[in-house]
Amino acid sequence: MRSRLTPKNILLYILGIATIAFGVVLSLKTGYGGNPGDTLTAILGKVAGVSFGIASLFLCTLYILFLSLYFKTWKFMLLFAQVALFSVFADFWGVTVFASFAPTGLWAFGTFLVSAIAIPLGSAILIRTKLPAGIFDELMFFTAHVTKLKLSVARTLNESLIVGLAIAIGYATGNGLGEVGLGSIAYVLSVGWILKGILLLFESIFPGREPA
Repeated sequence: MRSRLTPKNILLYILGIATIAFGVVLSLKTGYGGNPGDTLTAILGKVAGVSFGIASLFLCTLYILFLSLYFKTWKFMLLFAQVALFSVFADFWGVTVFASFAPTGLWAFGTFLVSAIAIPLGSAILIRTKLPAGIFDELMFFTAHVTKLKLSVARTLNESLIVGLAIAIGYATGNGLGEVGLGSIAYVLSVGWILKGILLLFESIFPGREPA
């Protein structure tokens, strides 16, 4: 995890986080099912009675501790700043900007498409800065490292497991599928490939970190 702490990269990093949060909030507004990585956060927030941002802060803290203990390094603690920023942006988009946004019909489908592009786009921006990648991207790198799978496959595996856990908690708490829907499956099958495509596009325009 290499770092280039320059004003430009810091601004791009914040933009990447804001873009991911934007996509995540939109995914939860479509009615098609949330982005897989966030279905677990959504159901935990609902069960605990806290905002999505607070639930995300708690869950991502567990992810960071896991990565730190597994790799026996504290460098992942740098992700706390990112997680805190994401939580703020998530509640900004969800509670302030899109609080009453409830798209239907073609608007809902269009919102779904925008979210499906915004999430991997934000992740790609984070990766390109060479500052710590998004927490789900670091988990993707972890899975690829352990299983020797390609990044797109590792991402799909991670999100499938998270969706399964979200469904289990949803039914165990009387909330059914929660934010899991057909759209969640579409995210599982597409986000990893879209992310890789965006990274390849960025690499062709701005040579730098290999997309793998």
